[in-house]
Amino acid sequence: MESLGFKLITSENWNKPDKTTVVLTSPLDYDVECGYPPYLDRILIPQLNSEVPIEIRRLFEVARGAMVYSYFFYPLYTLAADQLFRVGEAALVLKSKKLGYSKKDVRLSALIKYLEEKEVFDDEKTKRWEALRFLRNKTSHRQDQSIYWPAAVLELLENITEDINALCPY
Repeated sequence: MESLGFKLITSENWNKPDKTTVVLTSPLDYDVECGYPPYLDRILIPQLNSEVPIEIRRLFEVARGAMVYSYFFYPLYTLAADQLFRVGEAALVLKSKKLGYSKKDVRLSALIKYLEEKEVFDDEKTKRWEALRFLRNKTSHRQDQSIYWPAAVLELLENITEDINALCPY
């Protein structure tokens, strides 16, 4: 049988740490038997402000949950990243509507341009949101399964948390 390139889940291993996750995320002194994901603290630290609408906070927590459970199935990091792109997009839609955006065109590029015109974004923030748009588009039109590095997804989590919090107040 051809290898998928990641853990094939079975009834015997579904609740065992994914060796790839452990190898890529563990400090040298990590005790594999502890059952505690090595990056758990770093995943739980980024928090959305309570001012962020509940719809966005729900989407965000699903992404974080996928990151936590990637301890058992490494490809969940990629699904978490995909969800974080959607969280960012949803945050921009809500922010734009609160500022009076009423066009039917809710493409991310149009929203970013609108928020830049409303001076919600400076040049740096515009570039960050454009980068998120590029990555979101890339992941939405895959031809094959991508697998992201945990460190890259953790950085995305930290950045998107900061960027969404910066949109407050909604």
